[in-house]
Amino acid sequence: MKKILGINELKSVLENTPRGSDSSNEMIQDGILKLFGKKMTVSELCLEILGDIEKNGDSSLRKLCEKLDGSTLEYFEVSEVKINESLKKISPEIIKSMEVAADRIRDFQLNILPSSWFDKNKGLGEIVRPIEKVLAYIPGGSAPLVSTVLMTAVPAKIAGVKDLIVTSPVKDNMEENPYILAAAKVSGVDKVFNIGGAQAIAAFAVGTESIPKVDLICGPGNIFVTEMKKKVYGRVGIDGLFGPTETMIIADEKANPELCAADLIAQAEHDQLAFPILVTNSVELSKNVEESLIEQLTEIKRNNIASKSLQNRGMNILVSDIDEAIEVANLIAPEHLSLLVEEPEAYIDNLNNSGGLFLGEISGEVIGDYIAGPSHVMPTEGSAKFASSLSVRQFLKFIPLVNIREDDLSELSDDVINLAKLEDLDGHAEAIKLRKKIILEE
Repeated sequence: MKKILGINELKSVLENTPRGSDSSNEMIQDGILKLFGKKMTVSELCLEILGDIEKNGDSSLRKLCEKLDGSTLEYFEVSEVKINESLKKISPEIIKSMEVAADRIRDFQLNILPSSWFDKNKGLGEIVRPIEKVLAYIPGGSAPLVSTVLMTAVPAKIAGVKDLIVTSPVKDNMEENPYILAAAKVSGVDKVFNIGGAQAIAAFAVGTESIPKVDLICGPGNIFVTEMKKKVYGRVGIDGLFGPTETMIIADEKANPELCAADLIAQAEHDQLAFPILVTNSVELSKNVEESLIEQLTEIKRNNIASKSLQNRGMNILVSDIDEAIEVANLIAPEHLSLLVEEPEAYIDNLNNSGGLFLGEISGEVIGDYIAGPSHVMPTEGSAKFASSLSVRQFLKFIPLVNIREDDLSELSDDVINLAKLEDLDGHAEAIKLRKKIILEE
């Protein structure tokens, strides 16, 4: 891990340290050239894929799935029979764990569910309506991301989304993952599809012969998925743009170094580009955490990935006190922020920027990944300065309602006329004058 002394040195380091994925990476560029036979940036490739699917629909989608995922797909939608059968293929213990997680997510989302309101006296209100068609994108990979199904689908259903679709890619003509299908069933998903990558985002954004066009796309993905979400924004809504996972641990001299190390490794094993950060005011703790990292890395299967993340992207920041550590957190705005300090509640009021906040050694961020309740889809790359974690709110529209009474019209009309004239908009002013004449004077 890169050792950094204080917030001033950190600011200098951050200026020269890119966060997230690097679309100019040579390996990415070489991969595009190998697959498509020409040099393209990630952005150029996504534009080409989007245009091809928009023009040729299912035909283009099948070719891309074969080229990129090695799958020759006859049907994109997974049958209801196969989804139901998935529950028989996995242990009751796993299903129970999914249901416990789903119940906790539902409870959390129900507690933050906004509702419509109307003030009759003022003639003002707001109508809350669910988005009708939503896609939850679930990345493929070496392990089934059942938690991401739960963390995206359950909030959408609590919001009242009528047509909730999950899509997750199959590779090399393998069967759809039964754990993904079971999680979709537990979450109340309406339809499941088996396509992934940038081509899936494009297909659901524009619609094809067999892919329905949706209104909103949510969920994390790789650099191609993220870039395609940028390209289709405006045709559909998106929940955000997510980079590699980030975890910051603020720890004082009394923190357990083994727990600090374990939490850093838990996030580092996701991706070589993960961003694990330790911030402490204790030289001794800093040293002990480094030693514990070396010991614990030998005990996990993905030690190669975690080691590269810690070595190339990790930061070990030494500060003068916990107040300076809070400044560091607000500057970086990490996706996950864990306070392993005495009386962590005392620092809440000064913390402004984080995707999720985890208080104390018991509240490990890994619990938040699976079962705590809030969605684990959280803002990355500093976007926690202006964005929030995925929740029921992302699946709702808020429509202002105006129902002015005669008394209010009489009281407010002259002010409207004054402001309209100030902006040289005579038509606006005349529309109010006419209302005064027709409604108030007759």
